[in-house]
Amino acid sequence: MISGSGVYRLTRFVPITIDPFTRPKAPGSQAGQLIWTCHGLGISTDLGVTVAGPADPRTGFVVDIRQIDQLVNRLAAPVFFEQVQAYYCAARSIDPQAIVRLLSLVWQRIEGPLGGMLAALDIRLGHCCRLSIHQKEAMMYYLTRWFEFSAAHTLWNRSLSEAQNHALFGICANPNGHGHNYRLEITLRIAADSDPDMVAIERIIRQQVVDVLDHKNLNLDVPFFADVIPTMEQIARFAWESLEGRLSGAQLDCIKVWESERSSCAFYGPGRCVDN
Repeated sequence: MISGSGVYRLTRFVPITIDPFTRPKAPGSQAGQLIWTCHGLGISTDLGVTVAGPADPRTGFVVDIRQIDQLVNRLAAPVFFEQVQAYYCAARSIDPQAIVRLLSLVWQRIEGPLGGMLAALDIRLGHCCRLSIHQKEAMMYYLTRWFEFSAAHTLWNRSLSEAQNHALFGICANPNGHGHNYRLEITLRIAADSDPDMVAIERIIRQQVVDVLDHKNLNLDVPFFADVIPTMEQIARFAWESLEGRLSGAQLDCIKVWESERSSCAFYGPGRCVDN
């Protein structure tokens, strides 16, 4: 038996590979079978399906992930095939607005079978970008782009004694510093009918944040951290303050910094909703 109250958010990523000129055969009957594949060079991505709601007291599941796999294969993947084929045959680019329309069609197909619990859909665009639509904001979409940089830092509070710093920060208080290979995720909130210049936006992100931090000693080389301890939390705040108001056609939604595979921190500026 499952007891307690609260709302869960479950995300399942389902891989899809499509040859836009060859429709797959009828789906098999095995649960979770990924039938939308091709034997040559195709379009490969994954669809993220997020559901929100209480856990089923009988199973402990929000939704059985096998059901999500089946719905994507049976209802969503055909939409991908039809839309991608139409764009390819018309020699048209599948731009963000087209992807939003595609995800909206998928939403219409799978929302009912998921019992109204569908909260978000997102799709991978290349190896370092995702686009998502959310239940509460039909006229917006979210674009997450990630970057990598390497930097060194020392965690040290100059108002404390050496003993206090070592007690507080442990080995991270090494005066000679230590390094990380960071991952920086920038999530933008964009109106569905707008067409921001993403090349210009990426250039600004690199100039204002990535190039400023990459291969630097953060304590010594970045003026922002002269009086700010360069934790991943404060790196995320630095990135936000460096970009806020500079990205024409898009709003900052969230900035997340990964310090390692096990540690990350997301920063939401004033007025942003952490639950989005």
